[in-house]
Amino acid sequence: MPVWLFDSESARMVWANRAALDLWGASTLQEFLNRDFTDMSDATRTRLATLARQLAAGEPVIDQWTFYPNGQPVTARVRRTGMVLPDGRLGMLHEAVIIDQPVDPSTLRGVEALHHTSVKISLFTRDGTPLMRNPAAQKAFGPVGLGGEGDRLASHFLHEADRRALLDALDRGDTFSRFVEVVTRGGRKWHGVDARITTDPVSGALVVLMNERDVTEQVRAEQAVRASERRLARMVELLPAGAAYVEGEAVFLNRAAESITGYARDEVPSLDVWCRVAFPKDHEDIRRRYDAARASGAPVSVELPILRKDGALRWVLFSAVFAEHGEVWLLQDVTDHRAVTEALHRERVMLQSLIESMPDIVFFKDTDGTYLNCNRAALEYAGHPMERAMGRTDRDLFDADTAERRWRTDRLAMEKGFSRTEEWFTYPDGRRVLVETAKAACRDRDGTVLGVVGISRDITERRQSEDQLKRQRALLQGIIDAIPDAVFFKDRDGVLRKVNRAFAAWQGKTPDAMVGTLCHEHWPAELVEDIRRTDAAVYAEDRPCRNEEFVPQPDGSTLCVEMLKAPIRDDGGELLGLVGIGRDITERKAAEERLRRSEAEKDHLAHHDALTGLPNRRLFFDRLTTALARADRSQGTVALLFIDLDKFKAVNDTLGHSAGDVVLRVSADRIVTCLRKADTVARMGGDEFAAILEQVHGEDDARAVADKIVEALAHPIRIADQDVHVGASIGVALYPQHARDAGALLAAADTAMYTAKQPDRHEHVILFSPTR
Repeated sequence: MPVWLFDSESARMVWANRAALDLWGASTLQEFLNRDFTDMSDATRTRLATLARQLAAGEPVIDQWTFYPNGQPVTARVRRTGMVLPDGRLGMLHEAVIIDQPVDPSTLRGVEALHHTSVKISLFTRDGTPLMRNPAAQKAFGPVGLGGEGDRLASHFLHEADRRALLDALDRGDTFSRFVEVVTRGGRKWHGVDARITTDPVSGALVVLMNERDVTEQVRAEQAVRASERRLARMVELLPAGAAYVEGEAVFLNRAAESITGYARDEVPSLDVWCRVAFPKDHEDIRRRYDAARASGAPVSVELPILRKDGALRWVLFSAVFAEHGEVWLLQDVTDHRAVTEALHRERVMLQSLIESMPDIVFFKDTDGTYLNCNRAALEYAGHPMERAMGRTDRDLFDADTAERRWRTDRLAMEKGFSRTEEWFTYPDGRRVLVETAKAACRDRDGTVLGVVGISRDITERRQSEDQLKRQRALLQGIIDAIPDAVFFKDRDGVLRKVNRAFAAWQGKTPDAMVGTLCHEHWPAELVEDIRRTDAAVYAEDRPCRNEEFVPQPDGSTLCVEMLKAPIRDDGGELLGLVGIGRDITERKAAEERLRRSEAEKDHLAHHDALTGLPNRRLFFDRLTTALARADRSQGTVALLFIDLDKFKAVNDTLGHSAGDVVLRVSADRIVTCLRKADTVARMGGDEFAAILEQVHGEDDARAVADKIVEALAHPIRIADQDVHVGASIGVALYPQHARDAGALLAAADTAMYTAKQPDRHEHVILFSPTR
């Protein structure tokens, strides 16, 4: 190929190869160099100046020339590119392809491809001096020779290590191939570099051929993916909730999962080990069930008892999502929750172990109620395939009453923005479940209502258990969004940097409205001070901390929240802030309080008379036995008064039992007022009462109290606008004078009371006498 170099400034030739000399009709190189090209027209000079500017900018110029080497015309296509001369001026390198001579088509195509390819192709001498660059390389690095020392082999490599690796590979005769960060005219780039030793077709010397392609976007995309993977791994590792990643047989626990199980990550390296240590008695069954779930690919959520390393048995809500290249687990310790549930429902049959949880029903309708989209759970309920359900309304799919009821809630959601209902769903197989359906208006950017989006959730078990915690949503939108609890991240200055919808809902705001704000902008000063104190504890102790907070709501109510906070650090160990998970435990606290009150009420009813509220016969004997034991230790005296109401039967017979109940309650109150706080009065049954008097000083003290009771009961009782008169007969027995045990003492007092009730007696109080 004819090649020659022309100095446009001096209008003289600088160099030419033999083929160029033949084309120009020059016998020797010196003859060719001595030729004077200064005699040219102004138009030619203007054309040369324009060409010089184009070549300096790295733009090649291709023209068709005609030569007369032997008096015969020869047509050639001439390609001109810029080349820096030894003195720094720009020369024009000409490469000619003879058109009239037969040329190998593959050679022409190769030259054309070389000039138009986006791959940057350069040729260097073995000592690194540039020989040639194709247009793509000239655009990236400039014409050959413009850069001086900076134009040498690998001088555009940004890192010395890459430059050294290239030179070492060439010295060994190896091919150098890797991604390298380089500096180009367009700035810093990543190039896929392929360099090797080859032979110069012109000189026959060994040269370096370097091909470079721009892989900047690819490298940046890979870097972004790796950074995202690192962030996700760090988030999972530091997430306060227990989590694990499973790849094949390998299991990777995060810190929270290690805390729940008691095992370090390297102690449960595989699924088999996990099943054997966590489920020693059922490990084969558990592994078989897990493999079946993995094969089906369906999400799993089930409560299982696991054996911790310290031997403690803990109940864990185990959730798993299966993907093509691995599985994600969430582990939540629900032992305390199960304990509360079992306490509330101890009189009921224990619920069987939870089976695989069903995903919520999700659907979208347009403003006419036509189903536009739904998930598989909705199709299962409707009993229709997708092609039959889509484009239809509730009137087409369900009975008229159901369709009308749902259309009303659709309209309410579109008018008010939101609606919530509960109803029983009957599945095609006959199953009936209680479902809570929340609907929200779906709007476009202009606020125009497009329809409603709805979520229906099975709340049957929640209705059976008052404090049933909300089920964790499926992990469809990422780990954080899948947690139904409030999740937030704060930087070291306390600024909220990320919150989920549950957290924002505590203040009735959107997550975007809360990001970038401080706690004092949302909560009262007292709560803010508690938050700052617990935040400081997390940073000081550098570990997760748990506490309970009372969070005021926009509607004036208050939530009891269990808050778990943990510090977050970057790869370098620098503290970034803290992440927190808050759980509403208001209902659980209320259920615990109701349980405590229920137990107290049962205990009271078991030992007290329902009508008068006085101790019943059982409690009476307990207290009498205790009183006698104290008397034995202190050598004191106990008086027992057995009281029977007079004329009570007549009240019941004439005025009715309701009047009799009034008499009993009033009489009980009057007896109580006659006694000390330390004394005991009990209803023994019917119209009979008994009183225990401790630390009395003989029969005179006992008789004085009995007379006081007789006097109190002698006053009339007003019932239905009339006075009712009753009295009392009282038998008195002393311990240890009249008996040595509780039964005998009661019998003695009873005997004395019956003596007092004799018609011929005119005493209302009789002291027991063994001679009677």
